[in-house]
Amino acid sequence: MSEHLLSVKDLCKEFPTPAGVVHAVDHVSFDIDRGHSVAVVGESGCGKTTLALSVLQLISPTSGSVVFDGIDTFAAKGRDLQTLRQKIGVVFQDPHSSLNPRMRVGDSIGEPLRVHRGLRGRELKDRVAQLLEDVGMPPSAAERFPHQFSGGQRQRIAIARALALEPELIVLDEPTSALDVSVQAQVLNLLADLKRDKGISYLFISHSLATVEYLADTLIVMYLGRIVEGGNADEIFADPQHPYTQMLVGSVPQLDPAKRGKRELPKGDIPSPINRPNGCPFSTRCPKVMDRCRAEAPTPIKIGDKEVWAACFLHDKG
Repeated sequence: MSEHLLSVKDLCKEFPTPAGVVHAVDHVSFDIDRGHSVAVVGESGCGKTTLALSVLQLISPTSGSVVFDGIDTFAAKGRDLQTLRQKIGVVFQDPHSSLNPRMRVGDSIGEPLRVHRGLRGRELKDRVAQLLEDVGMPPSAAERFPHQFSGGQRQRIAIARALALEPELIVLDEPTSALDVSVQAQVLNLLADLKRDKGISYLFISHSLATVEYLADTLIVMYLGRIVEGGNADEIFADPQHPYTQMLVGSVPQLDPAKRGKRELPKGDIPSPINRPNGCPFSTRCPKVMDRCRAEAPTPIKIGDKEVWAACFLHDKG
C-alpha cells in the first residue's frame, strides 16, 4: 500500500495563447493521506480549478506527475485509466449543470453502477435507494427529475452519484458556492459525516476560507498558479504566515467584535498570468514587499516548529 493516497509532484499546466503562455499551474506539489482532507484556496484565477481538472486528467497537464495509490495516473491508459477513475469521485460546482435534466435522479445515480458494476433490476434500485438515504434524501427522489429539487438537494444528489462506486478520494470543486449559507452548512455537515463514517479523502477546491475551515486537515493557498503557503489547516487559520494568506484570513467576516481587527487588503488587481511579475508573484500587491521580493522568487520555508511552510522572504533568516 502506498504511503500517500494521492501524491502530486511539480505539476504544471500551461495554456498557449496569441498573447503568450498562461501559467495556470506552476510546479505545484502536495500529498493527500487516506481519510484526510486537503483544501486549496485562493482568489478567482489562481489556478485551483485547473489543478483539480489536471489531477482528474480531464485536462492534460504540461508536466509533473500524479500518483494515486502507487499508480502513475498519467501512464494509465484505456481500461487501467477507467479502473483508476472508479476510485476517484468528483462533485462539480453547479449541480444544475452537472446533472442531466432528461434523466431521472435514480438513473443518474445508477448509471455508474450499471456500467462498472453490472447491477440491474432490484439490486440496482436498492443500491440507489441506499445512496440517497446516505445523503439525507428519500428513496422516492429516484423517480423525480433534477429540476424538481432545490439547489442543496441537487448537490446532495450529485454527492450520492459520486459515492456510487465507493471511491477512496472525492474531488470537490466549489461544491457549496452556488448555495445559500444555511444550505452550505448542511452540505458541509454531510461531507464531514461521510469522511468520518466511510474514511473518504477529499480534495476541496474553494475561494472561501470560512467554508474550508470546517472540513480541511491541510490547507494550500495558491496565488497566480503557485503555492504560497501550505500545511496544517488549524495552525494556518490561527496564525497565517504569508502576507497573502493573512489578508485572506482577515477578509473572513467576524461576528465577534473583539476579533475584528483592522483589515489590510491587497493593493491593486491580480497581475496577468501571461505577464507575471518577476520574483515573488505577490510582490506587486504586498504591503510588506522588499527589493529582494521583486528580483528573486522565494522558495518554501518551514516555519519554526509548526507544520506550516510559506514561500516568503520575511521568514528567510539567511
